[in-house]
Amino acid sequence: MSSIELVINPRGKPIRKLPKELTVSTNAPASDIYNTLAQKTGYSIHRLRITKGSDGSVLPNGSETIDGSGLRAQSVIYVKDLGPQLGWRFVYVIEYLGPLVFPPLFLYVLRPYLYFNFNQLPEPSWLQQLVCALLFVHFLKREIETIFIHRFSLATMPARNIFKNCAHYWALAGANIAYWVFRPDSPTATDDLNPILYYGGLFLFIFGELANLNAHLILRNLRRPGTTERGIPKGFGFGLVTCPNYMFEIIAWIGVYLLTGLSWSVLIFLVLGTFQMWDWAKKKERRYRKEFGDKYKRKRFVVLPPLLNTDCAEAMHHALPPRKSSKAPPFAPRTSNLSLQRRRQLKALGLIVFGLIFVLFVLSRFFSFSVSEQIAAVIPSGTASVVLVTLFDKQVLSDRYTQWIQTNREDYASRHGYATFFANTSDYLYTLNEKTPRSWTQVPAVRHAMAENPHSTYFFFLDAHAFIMDPTLPLTSHVLEAKRLESLMIKDHPVVPPDSVIKTFSHLTPKDVELIISQDGEDLVPGSFIIKQGPWARFFLDVWYDPLYRSYNFAKAEKHALDHIVQWHATILAKLALIPQRVINSYSKDSPDVAADGTYHDGDFVIHLNDCDAEGRSCEEELQPYYSMWQRKTSSLKSS
Repeated sequence: MSSIELVINPRGKPIRKLPKELTVSTNAPASDIYNTLAQKTGYSIHRLRITKGSDGSVLPNGSETIDGSGLRAQSVIYVKDLGPQLGWRFVYVIEYLGPLVFPPLFLYVLRPYLYFNFNQLPEPSWLQQLVCALLFVHFLKREIETIFIHRFSLATMPARNIFKNCAHYWALAGANIAYWVFRPDSPTATDDLNPILYYGGLFLFIFGELANLNAHLILRNLRRPGTTERGIPKGFGFGLVTCPNYMFEIIAWIGVYLLTGLSWSVLIFLVLGTFQMWDWAKKKERRYRKEFGDKYKRKRFVVLPPLLNTDCAEAMHHALPPRKSSKAPPFAPRTSNLSLQRRRQLKALGLIVFGLIFVLFVLSRFFSFSVSEQIAAVIPSGTASVVLVTLFDKQVLSDRYTQWIQTNREDYASRHGYATFFANTSDYLYTLNEKTPRSWTQVPAVRHAMAENPHSTYFFFLDAHAFIMDPTLPLTSHVLEAKRLESLMIKDHPVVPPDSVIKTFSHLTPKDVELIISQDGEDLVPGSFIIKQGPWARFFLDVWYDPLYRSYNFAKAEKHALDHIVQWHATILAKLALIPQRVINSYSKDSPDVAADGTYHDGDFVIHLNDCDAEGRSCEEELQPYYSMWQRKTSSLKSS
């Protein structure tokens, strides 16, 4: 056994305690050089990179002998300090931890603090909870694969990489996606799901995740535990692209992109991730070609055929095609069955990709239109989610009475962060002809309130003869919350009492509702109703205020017109929720047409002095005792 002496030089910054010479046995494995230098310098062997001075190649840290590696007596080797190192497995676990934790943290725990500038912050929608669960499952799968499945060719990476990797995953995949997707005004905040985006996105996500897991299991089985040697990957997807695990990862994220309503935050992460994986896949294709030579079947496409490939990128470097031989081959080579199969696969996948791009384009145009029309269930700070609308006919009502009603509305609105809108009948008389009752002006008044408050969601119309008796009840919890509204909705009930053949829909759910109203003993009552801002509300008000109905001379004007259009227009009935009269419209004891159990009881939300302006009655006198009761109640609330 002969020994040789090697000359050692540092590369880059000096290495403390690095010997200038090292005597080793020619039959010893090259790993002995790493172990000896690591022991002398006090550094981990993973922190040292040793290259040969003769050709600059890296000295392998393996079982190959020193003599077999080409080192001779007085050969020069260079030792570079790679800096602090961290294990690949450790870095992966940490980088995936952020996007694993952020979605549920943002959606549930931090929600009131992140979206503090939203009034009446709603509960997360079902779609937001689904997206949160899918993101959690995706990154939990990543963590499990890192710990139990992945086998790494290198033990460590520079410690600084953990900051770069965490910035990518924690910021882009974690905070960026979670914050924007789970906002109360995000497209995912609604339960009115686009079925194409929903089912298409869910299918792509599930397929992508399962196929990606299968690809990782194939790659795992190529490398024996404790070794860095690998074989040629074969299996589902590997005959088509270099890295099908990346391809399936992208497909899964396209699914998330669809489920989030084409969220730009997901798109940013998807695009950046795609180009990063494309770069990694190009390098891996070159390593495969170099490592396996002719045994490896070269791939044209590394990630997404035919969008991102290796050969096309390399061909762009050549201004002219390669020179062709003037001698024709003696016979045409026979095309193998394998190449025919591959061409068929490429053709099929190309058609699928083209079809997917086309569908995404069409859906993006369609869905962006629907989102632009949709009014979010909550609004930014400075704008109320609920607007109380009241119309005064100052030619009929006294100033004192008007002041009582206005004070009542303003007090209630200030307690709950709502807004008020007061209008005068005279403002809208120009829209009526001389014979049309003045009561019709409540319809353009509501339309006017919507135009003045375009970002508010709900409009609670209370006519001038209604008075809020319990100022502590928020409209949201009293009526609007889904569970509460579901419990209040009267289904399969005659729209116009007592025996209309047209009945409210039995299958109606709170998410379908755009108009909430009650009925008395004779009709629907338009003196107290809640309408949700949006395209349907504008359509409904336009239909209700149609000149045909205004000129038809209904006995009860706008009230009978409302009865008519609800009964004979299914598009309106399909959005109407009928609730008990006493919830928002209890009649006083002197009111006509009161429904069974529709009379005001102490503790009810609203009292309605129906027809108090009729001959022989006085609205001001009837309101006086209720106004005094309300004053005492508000005074006690202030003192407490």
